[in-house]
This record gives sequence, structure tokens and C-alpha cells, in this order.
Amino acid sequence: IRNGDDNLAKSFLEKIALTERGDLYRELVMDAGLEYLLKDKPEVAYTYFREVLTFESDENSAFAELYLGNYNAAEMAFETLVKENPHDSKLQAGLAISKFKNEKQSEANELIQQLEKQREPYQFGTLDYALAQYYAVVNDENAMYHHLMKAVAAGHRYKPHTFQNDIFFKKYKDTKKFNQIMTFWH
Repeated sequence: IRNGDDNLAKSFLEKIALTERGDLYRELVMDAGLEYLLKDKPEVAYTYFREVLTFESDENSAFAELYLGNYNAAEMAFETLVKENPHDSKLQAGLAISKFKNEKQSEANELIQQLEKQREPYQFGTLDYALAQYYAVVNDENAMYHHLMKAVAAGHRYKPHTFQNDIFFKKYKDTKKFNQIMTFWH
């Protein structure tokens, strides 16, 4: 997708759909949607996110609803997931983002305050990374950079869809401060 070979990506996903279990295919479809968002092709991304919604409801479907702009559906999905996984900071941030997008700022702020209270040893930056995602969405650059720096310093790893590849940070990834985060360890 990043090389611009949409047909090859589509062909690859078709083969995976035929040969692999549903979970892997769903993950790759979600990844394809995210890649198209990063390439500023939302119309293509949305087709992949809608496909994710055809599967059993899970974390991917909650985020697909969020990326599609279906904030009420995303909020309901995240509410259910957070009840099942009350200490999952990624899900809590997704819920807070959904509430913020649904113009429920006070509820979103309350969730973020609760999230801040869940700090424990050995979280390896996951909590701060989730907070940074929320602050990116609400356009609080200082808080976002602060939490991203804390996340990387605490050991949050660079993965295929984190940091510069995270859609929440897309508008910030070319800044000097973001580059400092990306080069923190070297």
C-alpha cells in the first residue's frame, strides 16, 4: 500500500481470506484501512473499515467505528470492551476519544483522570501512549508530546502502527518535537 500497489495489496488480502483463519484476515484488513488513512485515501480506507465491521465485534471493530466517524457506535463498543477489560489503557483512550467526539468533554476528561490514576510499575509506556493519543485528538500538543516522550522513555516500542504510523499522530509526525521522540534512543 505504501508503495502504491493497490492491486497487489488487494490480491494479497484475497489470498489471506482464502488460506488463513479469520482473526489474521481481520487484522490485515484493519491494517490496510490504517495504511490508506496514512496515505490520505479515506474513501479506500473506509471500505476496509466497513469490512472489519462484518466480523464479530471486538477491539478492531470499535476502532473501525471510530475511524469511520461513527462516534456513537464507537462509544457503545468501547463501553462494552472497557467493562470487560477495565485496565486496558488503549480501550479507555478509545472510549475517551469517542466521548470527546460525541461532545461529552466532561465525561472524556473524567475518563482521562481515571486513566492517570492507573499508573503501575512495568507498564512500559502503554498508559502514556494512550494518553498521548487522546491529547492528539483534542489538539493539546504540549500534553501529547509530553506523554509520547514519557511513553518512549518508559519503553513503549516502535511497532508497525505506533508513533509515526499511528493515525492519531499523523498531523504531528513531521514536527521537530516528534522527530526528537522518534530518535530518543539514538
